[in-house]
Amino acid sequence: MKKTTLLISLNKLTVPYPVFPLALVYLHGFLKEKLPSHDIILWDPLVHTATIEEIILQHNPDYIALSIRNIDNTSSLNELNFIGQYRDFIDNLRYLTKATLIVGGSGFSIFPLPLFEFLSPDFGIAGEGEVPLQTLLKTLDARGDYTSIPGVVYRSKGAVIHHQNHSFLNYQRYSFHPDFIEYYWQHSGMLNLQTKRGCAFDCIYCTYPVIDGDARAHQVAELVETVATLYRKYGITYIFFTDSVFNMFPAFNRAFAEALIAENLPKFRWGGYFSPKNLSKEELSLYKKAGLEHIEFGTESLSDTVLKAYNKPFLFEDVKMVSQFCIELDIHYSHFLILGGYGETNETIEETFENAKLLKNTVFFPYVGMRIYPHTHLKEYAIAEGVISKDDTLLENRFYLQKGVDLSLERLGALAAKSQSRWIFPDENDAETIEKMRKKQFKGPLWEYLIR
Repeated sequence: MKKTTLLISLNKLTVPYPVFPLALVYLHGFLKEKLPSHDIILWDPLVHTATIEEIILQHNPDYIALSIRNIDNTSSLNELNFIGQYRDFIDNLRYLTKATLIVGGSGFSIFPLPLFEFLSPDFGIAGEGEVPLQTLLKTLDARGDYTSIPGVVYRSKGAVIHHQNHSFLNYQRYSFHPDFIEYYWQHSGMLNLQTKRGCAFDCIYCTYPVIDGDARAHQVAELVETVATLYRKYGITYIFFTDSVFNMFPAFNRAFAEALIAENLPKFRWGGYFSPKNLSKEELSLYKKAGLEHIEFGTESLSDTVLKAYNKPFLFEDVKMVSQFCIELDIHYSHFLILGGYGETNETIEETFENAKLLKNTVFFPYVGMRIYPHTHLKEYAIAEGVISKDDTLLENRFYLQKGVDLSLERLGALAAKSQSRWIFPDENDAETIEKMRKKQFKGPLWEYLIR
C-alpha cells in the first residue's frame, strides 16, 4: 500500500508580491520521480481554498514535510517575525494528525538546532532537501536507522543531532503543478527557477553558503527544457532566476543564453540577481538577446570603504560601469543596499547618496542595518563588539547598526531627496500600485515603473 507525503509551504508573506515556493516545487518533482511508493501531495495556504483540516481529512498523510522560507522580514524599520506562527501551525497539526512531521526549507537551514528545539517536529532537513528527505522517508518506511543520514536533524537522548550534508545535486526535477503555476503567474507576475545553487562569494552577512553549500550549476539542457515547457504549455513568458548571483560561471551562462536563443521563445523575458563583478558589456548583450529584462544588483553600498568592509568583490567604479552598460543595452536595473552595516560611517553614508547621482534610470532599495545570522562573519564581529551575546540563538530579530552613525529616516530621506534618484525604503508600501499593474497583466518585478 502506498504511503502519502504532504508537502506544505508555510509562507504567507505577500508583500510586495507572493513568492513562488520553488523549493517545494523541486521537492515535489524529485520525490514523484524517485519515490514511487509514495503519493506526493502539495498544499499552499495562498493557493488552495481547502483548509489544512480538510486536506488532512481527505488524504490522511503518513508524513508531513513543512517548508519554512522566512524567519522574519529582515527589516529593522518594520520588524516582523514568523516563528510563533509556525509553532502554532505545528501544534495544530499535532492535534489533527499522527503523521510524522518533518521541517525544512531555507529558513530552517539557517537555524536548524534552535528552530528544532522551538518547533518540536519529529525530524528536520537542513540544507538541500531532495536526497535527504527521500532517504529519510524510505528509511522510516523500512523502520531503519536514520541516525547517519546527511542533512537530517533529530532528537536523541534529549539532545538535538544534526549530520551536515556535503553531497549536492547538479540537476533539478521541476514539478509543473497547474494550481501553483496559475496562482503565482496571476498574483506574482512571474515564476522562479534556479540555474545554480550555492554561492562562490564570502560576504560578511550572507547565509547562501549555509543554505545551499558551494556554488554549482545545473544542466543547461534540462533548464532550457523546463523554460520551454513553461512557455509553450503554460504560457509563462517571464521567469526570475533566483540564483544567489546569476553571473557566476561565465562559460555556463553563455551556454545557457545561447541555448535559450536557439530554443526560439520570442516573447520570453527574464531577470535575476547579479553582482557588478566581472560583468562585461558583451555578456550582458548576449543575455539581453536571450531575453534578459531586469537585473537586481546586490550592491549593498556605493562607498569603496564599506564595500571592502562588507567583503564585496568589487568597487564603485565597477558598479558605475555595469550600470552604464544596462542603460546602453536598455536593461532595467536596480541596486539593493545595506545602510549602516559593519564599517559604515556618517561620511560613507553621504558618499553612497552622492554617488547615487551618477547612476541614472535606476531604483535603489536600501535596508537599514544588517540582520545578524548564524555562521556568518558578521555574527563573530557582533559578538566581539558586544552587540549580541555568544549564546544568542538569533531566532529573534537581531540587527547590526554601526554605532555612531545617524540612521534616522529623516536624515536618510533628506539625503535620498537630494540625490534626485528613486529610493524605496522597506517601510514604503507600493503593494497597491503593483496590484493594479498585475490586474492589467503587467509581468515581471515592475519596480521600473516606480522610477520618478
